[in-house]
Amino acid sequence: MISTLAALAFVSLGQAPVHLERSREGSPDAGEPSVDVVSGASVKGTIDAQASADLLAANVVSEDPGSGTPPELTALELGVRARVYATAFSRHAHVDFDYQGRQPVAGSSPNAPAIHLLYKAEVSVDLLDKLIFIGVGRFLAPSAGLLPVDGLRAQLHVSKLVFQVFGGRRAITSTRTGNVDLTTMLPAAGGSVSLTLPRVQADLAATFNRDQVTLGDSTQSFDAFSASARGVGRPVDWLVVGAELSMAQRASYVLGPTWNSVELNARTVDLFAGVAFLEVRPLKTLRVSYDFRFQQAGLYREGIRLDPDDPQVTADGFAPRFIDNRLRVRWRPFGLGWLGPEVRFRVRPDRQEWRIGATADLAPDWAYGFCLRGGFTFEKMVQTGVELAPSDRSYWSASLGWRWNGLDLAAGASNVQRSALPLSSRTSTPYDDGPNKPADLSPFTLEAQRIAFLRAFYGSGIWFAGLDFEQSLTDGRERRFFVQVGARLEKQW
Repeated sequence: MISTLAALAFVSLGQAPVHLERSREGSPDAGEPSVDVVSGASVKGTIDAQASADLLAANVVSEDPGSGTPPELTALELGVRARVYATAFSRHAHVDFDYQGRQPVAGSSPNAPAIHLLYKAEVSVDLLDKLIFIGVGRFLAPSAGLLPVDGLRAQLHVSKLVFQVFGGRRAITSTRTGNVDLTTMLPAAGGSVSLTLPRVQADLAATFNRDQVTLGDSTQSFDAFSASARGVGRPVDWLVVGAELSMAQRASYVLGPTWNSVELNARTVDLFAGVAFLEVRPLKTLRVSYDFRFQQAGLYREGIRLDPDDPQVTADGFAPRFIDNRLRVRWRPFGLGWLGPEVRFRVRPDRQEWRIGATADLAPDWAYGFCLRGGFTFEKMVQTGVELAPSDRSYWSASLGWRWNGLDLAAGASNVQRSALPLSSRTSTPYDDGPNKPADLSPFTLEAQRIAFLRAFYGSGIWFAGLDFEQSLTDGRERRFFVQVGARLEKQW
């Protein structure tokens, strides 16, 4: 969908300002000209704000059989982002606000409905020399998944421990298609405890909430629990290790016994995930990281009909799961830039996936801001279970750029060769596709296959702007662009 294009486009700009919520005791990043330097003891208030708007356009053209009508699909979308984190009264009072919206403007295939999500709108206060924190409004609750809540939360700070409890109602469903109507009560409650030491951070969280799912004309709600445990440590300066265990219940959809027979069943399904990682930095110019992930979800299909004229349905249920191992190396030789291979081995019940690749970002000081970026990845599918269609994949990208005084430019090309059937496009991609066979169009996805691209971004102390343009190399009529402009302000007094 074109809304996912917005997120990808924003990330692809590379230098776009992404602000993570800071600790309330922390200080703003050093070196930003928009920040007034004030001693910590005399700070009375702070503000960290950002506002931006963007336009996103895409089109796809296909006259192949089965592509549907009209031959050309177009879309134009407007996006808005606004956030404010402010403190006052010696930073004892806080106001947090975060809104994101995407509105279809024109086109024959607009992304509907419009999305207007309010993630945060909370007023909070620290009491008793910051021993107690109380907030009311809309906030992001500690949870294994995204859980915006309208309600009340309280924190108790005891030495290096923070205890938190919250209660209220879910404000945005897990599908993130819109804010929950104020007349709808989806209760949510939970708690967490976190530990912060100089070299260790850890937290535990457990939540209960009622969610709502809609498919077609049917809307149902279901109750779900989630729990998570996370920990990150730096036992020595050159080593970082971490782990996370999480469990979340989600709604299960029932598709079948035929694809045009769709039913919504709001029973819950357990999603379990375990992650462990480590990063070693023996030298300033060398980084070696490894991460392990196990994930399993319960997924059920109501059944399949072997013969369209036979009403007999054969039940079919399965639980998709995988084990992932990934090793990455980043090396900066002689100040030339970062080089690094990457290997991933993923095990699934029906196949194994080997991914081997390497990336390069060369920007030596003597190049006067010029930089060369490139990468290649090949993914091999090894069948171990049921017979699979050929589905090996490869990806390469290369660009020449220039970075100087807040300006970042890049021009290049990329290619994705995918033979899996089907793909997210208007037509399927046959194995080993060629000039005489239909190709995957990936209509509303940045970095679709066989494209030339231009990326540009500029950021100053307050203003920033970006452009992401892609031109299809398989059909000259297809192109996509993303334009963004915005401002930010970080100040304390």
